[in-house]
Amino acid sequence: MNDDNPLQKLMVDAEALDKGKLASLIMGNLGISQTGEVIILAGFNTLTTKSKILSLLLARKAAKVMGLTERETANTKDITQKTGLPDGTVGRELFELKTARLISNENGYFVPDYAIHQISIETTTKTTASPKRLNRKANRTGNQNATDAKKSDKIEQLLQIPQESIAPELIELMLKPGLTLERSLAVLKIARENNINDLTPAEIEVFLKDKIRAGGIWRNNISLYLGKKGTRYVDRVPDPTGSGYTYRIMVPGETLLSEAIGGSHVVKTPIDAGDGSPEGNEVKA
Repeated sequence: MNDDNPLQKLMVDAEALDKGKLASLIMGNLGISQTGEVIILAGFNTLTTKSKILSLLLARKAAKVMGLTERETANTKDITQKTGLPDGTVGRELFELKTARLISNENGYFVPDYAIHQISIETTTKTTASPKRLNRKANRTGNQNATDAKKSDKIEQLLQIPQESIAPELIELMLKPGLTLERSLAVLKIARENNINDLTPAEIEVFLKDKIRAGGIWRNNISLYLGKKGTRYVDRVPDPTGSGYTYRIMVPGETLLSEAIGGSHVVKTPIDAGDGSPEGNEVKA
């Protein structure tokens, strides 16, 4: 064949191209540990619902391609737990993605190789609200802005804690799906070790999402588990800002946390947080 043939320029290494495309779709949104576990990164929370699901399935494919896991498929439960999306939302999006032939389902959902080049990862966009809506929002959130300002010093102190100073077993626990109570206790323990005696559910959420990059966690669930399920493990006092309660870890909480780190047997108990985000928490059996 003539080397000067211009059609020669169209020939590519399909395998290398697929891997490059695959990496570009995942980069910045998800990471993969040495054991093949998918890790939520900062960019993940900016993605649309469909893109979150696609990104997760693509990351599992990448882990299999790298030989870190034998299975790239994920079931609905896997996707719900990792993304933090409600079951109903995940089911609807999976149906639409399968209809569009972007995913397949054979003993679990996965992205076929041929679909990689058809996928684009999209972020959410914010539209400008009307003046009327802005006024309503200002009236509704005025007190909350004042509360956030008072909390900012504590949050800033939390986010400045060096990652290397946090025990690896605590980081591993905080990255696990579910376990709302145990993950919250871990944050309270880390805060106390850094001279922060107590935290609100909102501050715990910020630490888990912004510092640890953990997914599937909401302040409503944190408040639920600390306030109703965790009364044996924490001390609860009214927040001086008047916006709820603040919590500090007690000795029984330290014990429960040690058991969680040590791999005690757990049983999943589903709870509806009341915010459209159903979550199961593991409680000791």
